[in-house]
Amino acid sequence: MIRPLMSRCRIGIAAMVCLLAVPGSAQNPNQDPGFRAWLWLEAARTRDPALAKALNALSITGISAEPTEDFARLDDLGIPYYLDQIMRGGFLAIDKKTFDEALRQEGATANQRPRCLAEPETLSAGDALITKVLARLGKSRPAFVSLRDEPSFTRLINPADWCHAPASLHAFARFVRDRWGTADRIRQAWGLPKDAPLGPPGEASNPSPTALTPPSTSAIRDGLFHTGPTTRGLVAWNDARAFADLVFARSVKRWCDHGRATAAGLDVGILGGQMPHAFGGFDWEQLLPSLDVVEAYDYGGAREILRSLAAPQTRILQTVLPRPGEPAIASVHDAWSGFFHGTRELVLYSGDAVFQGKDASKPSAWARALAPALARMSGPKLAAWRRAREIPAQVAILTSMPSVRLQWLFDTRHDGVGWQRRLTSYALSHSTQARTRQSWIALLEDLGLRYVFVTPRQIQAGALSRSSLRALVLPRSIALSSAETARIRKFLDRGGLVVADAQTGLYTGRLARRSIGALDTAFGIRRKDRRTNLAGDKIRKSAARVGNWPIAEPGLLGAGAVPLHTAGGVPCLLTGHPSGGLRGRTLYLNLLLLSYAEARLERPNDAAWLRKELRPHFQHAGLRPIVDLDRREGEPTWPVEIHARRDGTDLLVALHLSLRSGAVPVPWSSVAKTPRIALTVHLAGTFAVSEITSNRSLGRHNSVEVEIAVDAPVILRLSR
Repeated sequence: MIRPLMSRCRIGIAAMVCLLAVPGSAQNPNQDPGFRAWLWLEAARTRDPALAKALNALSITGISAEPTEDFARLDDLGIPYYLDQIMRGGFLAIDKKTFDEALRQEGATANQRPRCLAEPETLSAGDALITKVLARLGKSRPAFVSLRDEPSFTRLINPADWCHAPASLHAFARFVRDRWGTADRIRQAWGLPKDAPLGPPGEASNPSPTALTPPSTSAIRDGLFHTGPTTRGLVAWNDARAFADLVFARSVKRWCDHGRATAAGLDVGILGGQMPHAFGGFDWEQLLPSLDVVEAYDYGGAREILRSLAAPQTRILQTVLPRPGEPAIASVHDAWSGFFHGTRELVLYSGDAVFQGKDASKPSAWARALAPALARMSGPKLAAWRRAREIPAQVAILTSMPSVRLQWLFDTRHDGVGWQRRLTSYALSHSTQARTRQSWIALLEDLGLRYVFVTPRQIQAGALSRSSLRALVLPRSIALSSAETARIRKFLDRGGLVVADAQTGLYTGRLARRSIGALDTAFGIRRKDRRTNLAGDKIRKSAARVGNWPIAEPGLLGAGAVPLHTAGGVPCLLTGHPSGGLRGRTLYLNLLLLSYAEARLERPNDAAWLRKELRPHFQHAGLRPIVDLDRREGEPTWPVEIHARRDGTDLLVALHLSLRSGAVPVPWSSVAKTPRIALTVHLAGTFAVSEITSNRSLGRHNSVEVEIAVDAPVILRLSR
């Protein structure tokens, strides 16, 4: 429901005028990528004309197919399909029983991955399996091929010190040599004695695997939490984790390449990926270049990391499934959320959820609730949105694997010998780094700001020089290399805003401990100690708070920056201009934001306080939302996402309730009591406004009133 407001005109966003004042036709020449919804269908279900008819009625494109499927039968029925899970047998995924047995092994096979991905025999066997499976296709062609669902170097993101098989240890020694360059640099980095032998006499530059066996996670934890800070252990442990990520990425690349070579023209990828973590192999910057098709479960900001790092042509999928205790409308919300975040293909899980019993002619209530949304997403009225170009990001967020690894270690501080049982199900909701990342995503979206994730390698390559980027966020970025630091200082020198929350730059990019934080002088801070108010993965009850947000570092002191608040005598929200003549601005929160994603739903006043504190700093840097939103008094405070795209000279603006954030529970019973929210949308000037799903023109206005619902977003077209 939309109604224009004729009289009010607020001062809008100058950037929006610039976005609209571009040359070109009113129609974007970009090709419509379309939208597809796939049904993961159990092998036992009948493939027949009734199924084909039911899929069409529900706006479902096609189904998953196992390697043993009768592909010709699907072609005869006219049912499109994707080929799923062609690499069974422990190549890319290890079942729970095998994983648990492997961790109990002792002696020669201890710490060996059941299928070592550094073994040439493993790689060749994988090639042969792919060739065998794809040969069954004959003339049939799937929409894409998934090597494996829920692949991992370990199991999901469960911790395991793999792999110590001989081939892996030899490959690791070569990796360390290439990473550090010389034997002397290896000794220095690992803290080894200057005369420590690294290889046979006369071959010091070619270290042996026995000399460079990586330290165990247990040994590193003992040194970090009991013996005292140690550089050598962390650097070597980080090398081992980086090597595991690289081996996993190279294996995925090899088998994707082999699949494409075996069946020319097929898109190949993986489904069911995980959030960045110390274990599992999910360094997405290394994985994504090999993948035509990819899906990651949306925990810890994984979906936004994929959207940021993937090539434009990469097909990013999303799984939608009914969750226990949630209404069907929750899945409709999830589908729309993925659509506006760039997903163009869904996997509905599963046939048992979509149909009542075995009868394909009887869709479930869940499927009936989803069908209208799927029809809209794939229909002609939203072709303009699908083909339109994203507006460039205003804010960069650093995602750093070294920081992820080290923060995981700190999370395990109080785990004792049980650290190996810190399994995926626990990590998804308790990882402090994942929760911090999710909170920054939610916070920036609630502020209406467009963001993109960047990696250390991208920063070093000059990613911060993009003209649209005005701010950089460093979420608990405890590891920063000298090269990153130099690029961040250049960003400040160009007038950028750098925002950090806690523990910034206390270690190098390879986890050597620094005496002072890499950016302490830029932020105008110093530390009398390195304590934090985190006890493992939990916030200390004794932590002082401001605005109900806990202080992160009780030993932090100002050293030039101006604290806007103090709590328990500790400064927070320290702002200032960096020393050394840099022209930008800095903001060091010294707050733990782990719970913002929950607070926006459960404690809206606390979330509003934080937004109020941060908004002026972003505004001073020239960052404002594409439109301003007001609510009627008494309207629910559920967060609203603003998404914007450019279609030729027109701007498309989508408004959608923003409720789901990783593992954060959503109070659906409360949401259901307020099905619609009235908003006033203030524009940066006067525009011809229309609603694209109805093609209804609203005339020329500077403000319009809209009503959005959890299952009914609004998409406006603004034309000059």
